[in-house]
Amino acid sequence: MPLPAPEGVGDFFGLLGIHSIGGYVWCAFVGATVAHAIGATGCGAVSPVRLVLAGVALSAVLGGIVTAFIGAPMLILLARRKQARGL
Repeated sequence: MPLPAPEGVGDFFGLLGIHSIGGYVWCAFVGATVAHAIGATGCGAVSPVRLVLAGVALSAVLGGIVTAFIGAPMLILLARRKQARGL
């Protein structure tokens, strides 16, 4: 069963220990850079469709990684508790 997007993002940031707005912004920049690098590979010009497909592929891979970490329930539980307290 796939995770809802906000839950997966919260779990991923919790596991990485990112708890600030600046950390979220830097992660967004890194994700956009990686998606652009993936979309720009190959022959031909970079098109918006290629960038969207690269972003979707990156999201699917990262979602799979987060789902794999569900096997470590204690880490997820601690991250969710910390996130619920607003820390």
